[in-house]
Amino acid sequence: MNEAAVPIRIALIEDNEDDCLAFHRAFKKNNILCKIIDYTSANKALQEIRSNPSLFDIIVTDHGLPDMSGLDFCKRVLAEKIDLPIVFLTGSGSEKVAVEALKNGVNDYIVKDPGRGYIKLLPISIQEVLKKYNDRIARKRAELALHKSEERYRKLFESTQEGIITIGHNGKILSANPACVKMLGYNNTEELTGRDVSTLLASPDLWESLLRELNEKRYIKNYEIDMKNKYHAKTINTLFSATIQTDSDGKIQRVEGMFTDITKRKIMENDLRELNRSLEYRVNEEIENRRQNEQMLIQQSKMAAMGEMIGAIAHQWRQPLNALGIIVQDISDAYEFGELDKKYLDETVKKSLNQIEFMSKTIDDFRNFYRTSKNKEDFNIIEAINSVITLQGAQLKHNYIDIIIKSGESKDLIITGYPNEFKQVILNIISNARSAILEAREERLLEEDSGDILIKHFKKKGSAVVSISNSGKNIPKEIIERIFEPYFTTKKPSEGTGIGLYMSKTIIEKNMGGMFYVNNIKNGVTFTIELPGAR
Repeated sequence: MNEAAVPIRIALIEDNEDDCLAFHRAFKKNNILCKIIDYTSANKALQEIRSNPSLFDIIVTDHGLPDMSGLDFCKRVLAEKIDLPIVFLTGSGSEKVAVEALKNGVNDYIVKDPGRGYIKLLPISIQEVLKKYNDRIARKRAELALHKSEERYRKLFESTQEGIITIGHNGKILSANPACVKMLGYNNTEELTGRDVSTLLASPDLWESLLRELNEKRYIKNYEIDMKNKYHAKTINTLFSATIQTDSDGKIQRVEGMFTDITKRKIMENDLRELNRSLEYRVNEEIENRRQNEQMLIQQSKMAAMGEMIGAIAHQWRQPLNALGIIVQDISDAYEFGELDKKYLDETVKKSLNQIEFMSKTIDDFRNFYRTSKNKEDFNIIEAINSVITLQGAQLKHNYIDIIIKSGESKDLIITGYPNEFKQVILNIISNARSAILEAREERLLEEDSGDILIKHFKKKGSAVVSISNSGKNIPKEIIERIFEPYFTTKKPSEGTGIGLYMSKTIIEKNMGGMFYVNNIKNGVTFTIELPGAR
């Protein structure tokens, strides 16, 4: 098989049964993993491709079709801006049509000439077209990302409230943003450009000492520096940070700095000293408020988890309900066909009771899941994880998400804690993983029906370790430290409350004395739980 894990999805528009069969065989002979959907009607193919182009990776069309020519079909696809590569098939002697197709935007053409062995060329040509297309899309995305990055920097440079300045190796100012100009009382950037930076400092000798430290450390951060405005009539207190750009010999070429006006902050510090006198009372008041809020968060978290579980039960019940419906309908058919004897009735009753027993067990599992754990007790982590997967299995299967479990050497991982609260943590993580995978599919970071959740559990230095990874997408670096804050969520308001991960961290670290943390991995995220005292 082809080493690619995902098959090439091909829309083949071909009304000749022999040519269609030869096309399929060509890919099989070359061991190329593919999924070919055949169309004998160009209109039908156009309708389905138009309605959902993401179902295909490439279009291959013959020229001679019953309801429109292949060339007209290609023109309509291109006119509707359906962003899929197209390979045009034409008979020997019709190269002019193929050339016209290329002029209209078709990616490649193949002449159906058995003498030239076109069947063998088909898979290779299609793979090459698809590769060139994907490379072009990747380049476009990279160019767009670069443009957006430059645009963001430009907007940041122009709109930020922080003063940004670039200084040459000789101490002359090369550029300054509008905030810098305004902060120092100048009219425009031109008034600052070319000026010696030392003239902006309350202490002119300070620049030389800053350069020495930049040479040694390569950067400085949050230096308190007093600067002078245009007419030296006002001193501005600032926090100054800077980095250097050097040449191949390590000599400074320019300094890129940013400073923040903290003059008002200095004034406010005196006022804060007065406020601190009443801090103890305010802190105690805040602690009480936090205690009450935490109780409310616990209740909200339980309700959110219950909503997840009700959704899981709905998926669990759908299949047995469908099965019961089919069994009931079949009784009528059996009677009509004279098959309704005792043996048939016994088997039907047995099948029905099996489905009802499964549904009853689902309710028992749900009830046990929400039984309050008032006291710590010994429980098996592996069994707890499996019970959550059992309840979530149907919902994950419905979303085409696979769960992979890798166990360590220990068959049992026993710890002392709160089993149902632990299950709630596992439920939150799996629910978030499912959302991340579905979101990655929507953003085309994952193919349709792809994505999995990997669960590992093992014993390490006396602790039980559980890691749950998903292949959705990374959490942005700027917010990864905030995901455990209450009410902070990356989901849409209708899809997330922002309390699941906060309560999960509280349960693991505060209630059970463990550790709960997150790391980005390649194309995904891993949540890790460590609980002491495993045996």
